[in-house]
Amino acid sequence: MRDDGGRTTMRAAALALWRAQRHRLGGAHAWLIYAALMARFTGFVIGLLLARSAGASAVGLYSTVVNTASSIGAPVGQTLVNNATLMASERTGTAAPDLRGLWRVQAGLTLAIIAAGAPLFAVLIAGALDHGSLALIGRTLLPLAAAAVIVNQFGAPLVAALFHGEGRFRHVARLTAAVSAATLLAAYPAVHFGGLRGALWLLVASALSMWTLLSIDLGARHAAAARAVDAAAGAGAPSARDLVRDAMRRLAQASPAIGGAAVSAMVGWLCTIYLINAAWGTRGVGVLAIGLQWFTLMLIPVTSWGGLTLKRVGDAHRDGAVQPLRVAVRRLLWRNVSATAVMAAAVVLAAQWLARLYALEQTELPLLLWFYAGTAVVTSVNNVLERFWWVAGRQGTWFVWSLAAQACQLGFTAAMVHRHLAYAALGTGLGALCLALLGAGALPRYMLRLDGEVKCATI
Repeated sequence: MRDDGGRTTMRAAALALWRAQRHRLGGAHAWLIYAALMARFTGFVIGLLLARSAGASAVGLYSTVVNTASSIGAPVGQTLVNNATLMASERTGTAAPDLRGLWRVQAGLTLAIIAAGAPLFAVLIAGALDHGSLALIGRTLLPLAAAAVIVNQFGAPLVAALFHGEGRFRHVARLTAAVSAATLLAAYPAVHFGGLRGALWLLVASALSMWTLLSIDLGARHAAAARAVDAAAGAGAPSARDLVRDAMRRLAQASPAIGGAAVSAMVGWLCTIYLINAAWGTRGVGVLAIGLQWFTLMLIPVTSWGGLTLKRVGDAHRDGAVQPLRVAVRRLLWRNVSATAVMAAAVVLAAQWLARLYALEQTELPLLLWFYAGTAVVTSVNNVLERFWWVAGRQGTWFVWSLAAQACQLGFTAAMVHRHLAYAALGTGLGALCLALLGAGALPRYMLRLDGEVKCATI
């Protein structure tokens, strides 16, 4: 009887624990991480297949195309996504056509960036690759792959940002995971039969499908409400021109942040593509690219809930009370650092095994992973700090800090990378540490000033 009673008690306790945690496992945070992990895992599989079948040089060529194209749109990428999230959040519960109009604005901006970035991409890719490498990729596929990278960088994230502004984090995450799963299933035949070109064609198909599916879903969800409001023209719904003006106004306000992102993108391209290719060739670019893949994996928790972090900081800042803002920032910092530290520790412990898996055990990959683990933890702090100063309206200050951090990274990498490939990862870490010290160091003074303003306002 005692034994049966003990087992019954344990089962009851286990059931109670499961019911208490089930909402977390199926909540927005969890689904954002699931989707990000699935997308990142798909990228890892493609890199692994390329490395094992064609060597690190093929990975280097693939990474050169992807990173060069992404560096073109990077200066305005996060700005547009942040603005889309905030604009949709402000319109939640109002006229549904706002989101449809916002989609049109964001789609137009994406196409404009593709058109404007084409000449710059041609110049950068010509400086990074020789004629033989360009011929291996193909003249037709190269611009298509570059456009797909920008669509993947802007199109889908911007539509997802509109859903995030509505609070539909879980819905977007599920759809993203589904597209990633389909891409994963097609990865082996694409790389096995098509090699480098097959991987690039798969990139094109995946980017276009994600953008198309999210756009169709957004339109279907708001079509009925849109017709109802459109029937009452002049009822106060903002026009397309008003939405464009609002988007451009926000874009202009964020020009310091865009400037900082432009410098960051160019420094990143120089430190991961141009300087590495000059010192170590496409093989070095490929090995470093694999290290960077795992670096982004360590940051998946913080990047997957970046929109949620921005919303939490924005809500706490709008309330005007200093103490809740402090608590919100501390909680976000602790969540980011703890989650990243767990991911980083796992990668460090598996570094040697990962090198063997990629058939790169005689390369610098394990050391790169160790350096990137520390860098990821520091970068998780910057993820919160950047959004805090964004909401505080201090984009100009963040821009100056970013310039100092980028100068630190570029100077160190340019001086040392020819000695050892791992110095590229160390340079990234030094730049991230510089930015974290500057951003965190100014927090106490800002909080004191904000507290004084609140007290004066209440007198």
